[in-house]
Amino acid sequence: MPCFAVAVAAVAIARARYGVDLSDSSHAVELALRLAQGDVPFRDEMNVQALGAWPAVPFVWTWEHAVGLDGLVLASRVWFVLVCAGVGAVCWRAVAPALGRGTSACALAVALLPAAYNQQVVSYNTTPALMYLLAVCCGLGATVRCVRCARPYAVSAGAATALGAVSHPVTAPAAAALLVVLGLLLWRLDVTTSRSGATPGERRPGVLGLVSARPGVLAVAAGALVVGAVVGFLALVVWGPADISATVAFTDAYQATRPSRWDRLGRWTDQVGTALASPWVLLAVPLAVLAAVPAARRLRVPLLLLAVGAVTVQALQSGVVSTTYTVLSWLTPLLGTVLVVVLLPVLLVVAVRARGPVARLAVLGLTPTLVGMPFLAAFTSSGPVWGATGAVLAPGLLAVTVAALVHVGTRPAKVAVAGLLLASLGTVHALNSFRDGPPTALVTDAPGGAFAGLRTTEQHRAELEADQQAVQACARPGDGALDYIHPAAFLYADLRFDTPIVWMDFFGTTSQDVLDWVQRSGRVPDCVVAARDFWPGYGHHRYIDDADPLRDWVVAHYRVVSQTSQIVVLRRVG
Repeated sequence: MPCFAVAVAAVAIARARYGVDLSDSSHAVELALRLAQGDVPFRDEMNVQALGAWPAVPFVWTWEHAVGLDGLVLASRVWFVLVCAGVGAVCWRAVAPALGRGTSACALAVALLPAAYNQQVVSYNTTPALMYLLAVCCGLGATVRCVRCARPYAVSAGAATALGAVSHPVTAPAAAALLVVLGLLLWRLDVTTSRSGATPGERRPGVLGLVSARPGVLAVAAGALVVGAVVGFLALVVWGPADISATVAFTDAYQATRPSRWDRLGRWTDQVGTALASPWVLLAVPLAVLAAVPAARRLRVPLLLLAVGAVTVQALQSGVVSTTYTVLSWLTPLLGTVLVVVLLPVLLVVAVRARGPVARLAVLGLTPTLVGMPFLAAFTSSGPVWGATGAVLAPGLLAVTVAALVHVGTRPAKVAVAGLLLASLGTVHALNSFRDGPPTALVTDAPGGAFAGLRTTEQHRAELEADQQAVQACARPGDGALDYIHPAAFLYADLRFDTPIVWMDFFGTTSQDVLDWVQRSGRVPDCVVAARDFWPGYGHHRYIDDADPLRDWVVAHYRVVSQTSQIVVLRRVG
């Protein structure tokens, strides 16, 4: 098993070098960087997404103090792989006694592969996926061990569930549902254990007896409450109720001009429905159903291989070409979602027939995935093609993968099915570097600085180098900056975050809140890095003609000092 884990991690680390993204991936790194520099969520960064950066903050702090900004993006990607490996190791230790060492290792590798945007980076999308996977594995571990051995796993399950909700508050309903399921499972086991260990005629005192007879439920609650207490302390003492309220109001205000929750949910449903109605997926569904039929025992392996292969073929044929991006296939979250649906009949049959750990894993794993996905789809501004719903995919994918491996039975069959699943997800992960070219075009090294060590296209390298020089022409090390619809700005030079939100999008009249923050905090940026398409006199985007108090303030108090094909850089006058 160690050799398998090391091999998977090595491939993921090698993959981390490819692709430069100046939007979502840079944004995730910058959130961790901002918190590592001492800024505080809600007070300084008015964006709840900052909460998902917590696993990266200690590493980024160490890297910045030891190395500086150089190579930060690649280092952050490698750190993410190591965090995944750590979570996978704990999960494997929790579930291997019940599911088998090989089955557990292969299933966890499959579950850890999909990531929103195909991004190998700690973020508000990937942190909850890891936490819910950890919660499900520890929850299962708590149900298959003796009472004393189960308590640490139960505490960990409760704590990980709460951390998942904190890392991405939109997933809180998924966390609540998972806690209920964990409580019910452990309550039943506690009752069984209590009855089996009780002597005839023994009676325990009321509340005390009830508590002592429910150690599993109490342990899950304790884990969740400890995290809740820490977060509550931070909210009251560090973040501040007023700043939290202001952040929520600011978010609601600029989201009000965007598509409604129902429109976003409908957009996601349409894409998933279109994917499920694709020709090869329509072929895969009956193949998986036939594989689940007990009478087709001898055909299980070829039927499952054909089903997964058909889904893979469809994924590779379903690239999207747009004016602003190109993807060569489905990204891993969409492929993983389709695999969960296709393999669901196998999971249901195995759970009913085998019961025990597989049945418990089915309930635990599907709960956060099925409950969380609709909420994520309704609240994200991201296009469905990028798979932001991957934030809750890992537990469900673990459950269906374990069921498929248990269903085929023999070791060679398990190797074949697991190998195909890994190859399928690994291929689409390698094919698509978010907001960069295909693998064959990533032929040159990115320039020095935060992006050092990455591979990108010749054009992207030239643009990135020009952007770095333009920002450095304005800002001296340690100068404050504000970005305007160009979130990678803070990785171009050693800058201070003089902005209430790292990803400053077009907020229209709501941008008055940004000016209020500047006045309230006294943090006036020395430089502004603006996306060229959105800046008056340089770009032609339709938003240029719309009201924007922040843009008007910058025009009045700053002058242009440099520009590139991507950005316009302005410095404060006086």
